[in-house]
Amino acid sequence: MLNNKYLIFFLFALFFPFKLHASSCCGGGSSSSLILLDDDLSSISLGMNFRNDLGQTDGEGWASFNEEGIVDKQSSLNIQWQRLLNESIQIAFKSGLSEKTIFKQKRYEKKSGLSETELQTTYEFLPEYNYSLYKPRGFVFLKASIPGSPSLYDSKSNIFSDVRGTGLYSLSSGAFFIKRFSTISLKSAIEWQHIFGRTFQTKAFKLHDYNKFNFPMSMGFSLDPMPFTIGAGLTWNYQSAKKFTGSINNQSQSEYFWETSAFINWVISREKSLGLSYSDSTLVGKNISSPLYRTIGFTFTQTTAL
Repeated sequence: MLNNKYLIFFLFALFFPFKLHASSCCGGGSSSSLILLDDDLSSISLGMNFRNDLGQTDGEGWASFNEEGIVDKQSSLNIQWQRLLNESIQIAFKSGLSEKTIFKQKRYEKKSGLSETELQTTYEFLPEYNYSLYKPRGFVFLKASIPGSPSLYDSKSNIFSDVRGTGLYSLSSGAFFIKRFSTISLKSAIEWQHIFGRTFQTKAFKLHDYNKFNFPMSMGFSLDPMPFTIGAGLTWNYQSAKKFTGSINNQSQSEYFWETSAFINWVISREKSLGLSYSDSTLVGKNISSPLYRTIGFTFTQTTAL
C-alpha cells in the first residue's frame, strides 16, 4: 500500500469539488486512455493501481513463478488531465507516485517516489460527423515519457526496490480507432515506443536504443438503462532485443506476451464516474521472456462538457 501521506492526498483530491462533468473511463492501452472520446472539453482522472509480479517466462515460454514467501508488488497513485484545444487536437498529461515493496533474498525493502510522467498530443484524423455503419473514428498520437525512478542498471538496491519503471526516456506514436454500435463499443490501436538508451558511467557500459510495440483491442457493452458498462480486452506486447556494449557485450532475447483485461464503469451522473479494471499476463498465449503479473485499478473521472 502507498503510505498514509499519499492516501490522504488521494482522498483529498477525490472529494475536492471540481466544477466538471463526467464521462466513463474505458479499457485499452495507456496512450489510448489519454484520448478524449466524448463531447467533453477536458477531463481529470485520479486512479490507484496495484500490481503483483508473480514471476517470469524464459526464452522458450516456460513459466517460472516466484517461490512461496517472495513479495514483489507496486502501488501507484496517478493523476491524469486531458484538454481539447479545438475540434481536432487535444493534449494530455499523466503523472503520479509509486511505491515498490519487495521481500526476497532475506531482504525486505519498501521505497516510493515519482512514477513516469507522460505528455501526449492527439489529432483526430478520422472524425465521425455523420453516422456510418462501417467507418470508425480515428486518432493519431505522439507521447513523450520522462522517467521517475532509476533504471534496472543503475539501481542502488540489490533487489531493485527503487526501480518503478524503465528509468529511461522514451517517445511513442501510434493510431487509435473506436466504433460504436448502439450499446457496443469496439476499440483497437497500434503503438510504437522508442526507448532511448544510456551510457552507465559507473559500470562502463552502454545500453543501446530499443523498441516496444503493443496492439490493444477491446469490446465494451453498455447495460442500458443501468448506468454501467462492462468489457474485456486483449493486448499483444513486443519488445525488441536489448544490446549492451562496453564492460558488458551482450544482447538479450526479444520478448513478447499477451495481456488480458476486464473492466466495469459506473456513470454516477453527468459529473462523475468510477471505473474498476483488472489485467493479467498469465492467461493467454505462449509468452517469451516476459513478466508474469496481475494488476487491479480504480479510477475516478470528472470532465468539463463542451
